[in-house]
Amino acid sequence: MAVGDIGDLIEYLNVSGVTKFGNRPDIIHVSGDVYAVAHQAGNIYGRVSTFTIDSEGVVGDSVIDTFDFDSGFDTPGTGMLPQLIHISGSVYAIPHTHYPAKGWITTITINDNGQIDDAALDTGIFEATYGTAPHMIHVYGNVYAVLYSYTSSRLGRLKTITIETNGTVGAVVDTFSFEAMSNYPSGNIIQISAGVFGFVYSNDSNIGKITTVSISQAGQIGDTPLDTDPFDTNVELAPYITHISGNVYAIAYEGEDDDGFLKTIIITPQGAIGDVQDTLEFDTTGATMSRRVSPKILHIVGHVYVIISISLTMVRLSTVNIYSDGAIGDTLIDTFSPATLYGFFPSIIHISGSIYAFIYYTGATPTYETSVRTISIDNVVPSTVSTDSATSVEATTATLKGTLEDDGGEACDVRFQYGETSGYGIDTEWQSGKESVVAFEQAITGLDPNKTYHFRGQARNSTGTVNGADRTFTTLVATPMVTTDPATELRAIAAILNGTLNQDGGEACDCGFEYGKTVAYGETTPTESKTTGEAFSQVIGGPPNTTYHFRAFATNSAGTSYGADRTFTTELVINRAYALARREL
Repeated sequence: MAVGDIGDLIEYLNVSGVTKFGNRPDIIHVSGDVYAVAHQAGNIYGRVSTFTIDSEGVVGDSVIDTFDFDSGFDTPGTGMLPQLIHISGSVYAIPHTHYPAKGWITTITINDNGQIDDAALDTGIFEATYGTAPHMIHVYGNVYAVLYSYTSSRLGRLKTITIETNGTVGAVVDTFSFEAMSNYPSGNIIQISAGVFGFVYSNDSNIGKITTVSISQAGQIGDTPLDTDPFDTNVELAPYITHISGNVYAIAYEGEDDDGFLKTIIITPQGAIGDVQDTLEFDTTGATMSRRVSPKILHIVGHVYVIISISLTMVRLSTVNIYSDGAIGDTLIDTFSPATLYGFFPSIIHISGSIYAFIYYTGATPTYETSVRTISIDNVVPSTVSTDSATSVEATTATLKGTLEDDGGEACDVRFQYGETSGYGIDTEWQSGKESVVAFEQAITGLDPNKTYHFRGQARNSTGTVNGADRTFTTLVATPMVTTDPATELRAIAAILNGTLNQDGGEACDCGFEYGKTVAYGETTPTESKTTGEAFSQVIGGPPNTTYHFRAFATNSAGTSYGADRTFTTELVINRAYALARREL
């Protein structure tokens, strides 16, 4: 299997505890194998249930414990649209809609073993009029922000509120109101940078929007948005935003023809919203009015993400590449949507390794129930690297090239090994942060001329190191290097010229001398075949008391090089008569 491939279903559990309306569940990890889900049960009360999922995806046979956090009204709408968020230690908060459509936050204790304390820690009201479909996020310290719609006109609202580590729910700190939303559930809110938050929603004209706001550590919300911008003019319900990398964010939503869409967009740390970077229609089968697409995005590994949504009436998982620059893969990696998974409002969570759990409510009226299922999604596999032909091959340098064909699901390190045999012996430095498909190269120096070298590319991710195929290249023959040494055995009519071949350039050279009475030389000696480090000499003759210039040369297939110019003077010859005459003087 490849990264992003979706395996078979592993386990199943009905965590509703009843056979009616296990509505709009939200799942969270508690400790070890223990997980908790908040959901509407029986359509008239809110419930938290705990259960186990082990690292292999095996779900416990039954729930560990349950706690009804909102009950007492035999009327639809109580405990509706809950979210389960960790506060501190064993303290958890549940923002939800309480009959008759008030916004409540209930805090409870969930112990590491899954046992839930019998009484709630506290309950606070963040909205007295239609606090519908809340989504809460931690801001700083004891401050939290809640995004929701209020009033029967579904006006959008963001409030900050305090929740202490012991579960005490404080008063509302600040409020920011904006335009009417299309319907519930609303979108979600995320942190962009310190003090900057962004949220997505669809307004009552079905225009999908991103808005950024400032929220101080004390919970004060800026009076006006930092920025707001539409990302699509046809967004039905509940867009979902998540961070990808740097300034890049992804939004999944139900768009034109009720199909599933994915877009990437730029948001700066200051909250400025940039252009859409890429778009993918990830589901063309559409939804129905009673089974909205309701997508959520979860990071798998590297640039691989999974989108969980509803396709027609079935739960659908789609894996996709979303790259750090905002580019989206042209096609999905894999999809999974068996006909048996009838449901809506799904959510997904990572369990361990390649095991994931998703939760949704399912069934047919009047027997809806909350179901949790586990599944495998390959998240890291060995990378694949190829060794490409070396380029810019010279006598002592070359450029090694390779291609990271598949990063295996996460950014890889790449490098080369090279040497005079397939045992290599020399490693280049690792180059980090490479994602498929990408070419890489490394210039190398200090090679010997006219020599064959072996090399291969390497790539590594968390699964280990893989090797590309062995390739070879042969360096070029270099122009030789030669030194003119001093002449020796100077006589009246002869001398010995000397030279040294310092570097043959990779092949045997023809070595000799040029000499003459000027630096134009004019005479050339016979040559000798020499290799690196060898000396060579030639005897030349000439008249006495004459100064000669000479230089060594060496020639191979790359050309001829010359040593420096030197001089010598033959001895002066004095005959007997001249000598006697000089003595008489």
